[in-house]
Amino acid sequence: MERAEQAAGRIDYLVSYPKSGNTWMRILLANYFSEKDRPHDINDPGVVNRIISSRALFDDLAGIPSTDLTQAEIDALMPSVLATLASNGTERVWLKVHDAQFRLPNGSFRLPPEVSGAAVYIVRNPLDVAVSLAFHSGSSIEYAVQRLCDAEHSMGGAGAVHLRQWLGSWSQHVESWIGQQEIPTLVVRYEDMLQDAAQELERVITFARPEVAIDHAKAKRAVQAAHFDKLRAMEDRSGFRERDARQKAFFRSGRSGDWQEYLSSEQVKRIQDHHGAIMRNFGYL
Repeated sequence: MERAEQAAGRIDYLVSYPKSGNTWMRILLANYFSEKDRPHDINDPGVVNRIISSRALFDDLAGIPSTDLTQAEIDALMPSVLATLASNGTERVWLKVHDAQFRLPNGSFRLPPEVSGAAVYIVRNPLDVAVSLAFHSGSSIEYAVQRLCDAEHSMGGAGAVHLRQWLGSWSQHVESWIGQQEIPTLVVRYEDMLQDAAQELERVITFARPEVAIDHAKAKRAVQAAHFDKLRAMEDRSGFRERDARQKAFFRSGRSGDWQEYLSSEQVKRIQDHHGAIMRNFGYL
């Protein structure tokens, strides 16, 4: 799908499997739409300032403490919670999403198309994702590889700050979004962002906000403000609220091809055996 002009609803999703470039795109968008002359503060809200798994957001909109609910009850309530969010304002809003898109027992989608506008899905080579996940979580490379291949993998839940985010395996996650037709979805490769971030940023804005006239100079300034070295310097100076306590730094490398230094040949083969079809579709094989 190339554009989201005909999409109904007022909730747009910036989606990715964890450690695939979601944060970078959010900061690029924040800088593009910022009215300030200086680079956007990485700890300030931007245009994508909430995550769908926020327990506080869910509790506020549902009017019920999520800790009093089962996971099945939380999932069943999510469509009405998002409908409430969509009806609360007149402007379309962005939500960050790491959840896979899946159907509830009644057959409806957990993230309902009827209140959704567009989705931007950022995909990254799972070989590099495994390395980034390991550093992010303070786990071993082997554990990260296992997670990418686990059909039942999820994060959060059980009283954590975030509600459960069901991911499934890396392939399941990708397919759950690019395989559905109900919510218009634009796919952005992380590797293409590395090659030409301004171009990919403009693609995202054109798709999700077709009414916005693209300002090429503004896009270039947004990219300069969100250069990896600048983001790392900001984190060194003032910290980053999304950094896990186990991490030395959130903005660690950002490179493509890190896997060649960290993954064993057996781990590479295992990821390719599990995810070869999707990897081939995106030029990762």
